Amino acid sequence: MITVAEIKQAIEWLSPQARCKLEAFLHPWPDDDGDRQMQADAESGSKLHDMMSALGYSLGGTENARGMPVSVFRERVSIR
Repeated sequence: MITVAEIKQAIEWLSPQARCKLEAFLHPWPDDDGDRQMQADAESGSKLHDMMSALGYSLGGTENARGMPVSVFRERVSIR
């Protein structure tokens, strides 16, 4: 049998994404309008997705917005 202490220790080793999945499993909440809007905003082809991808925030991205010159940002992101 697994103890609560062992479970707590195992949770500490989880990635942030895995912790989110565990949280959703333990405390399921139905999506509301705000959740659906955020999901739509993050869909491929949306303004938010395009901007985040240009900044390197997509899965596996290696860049971030810190220190990025505005001119580079403008070149990478085409606001529709």
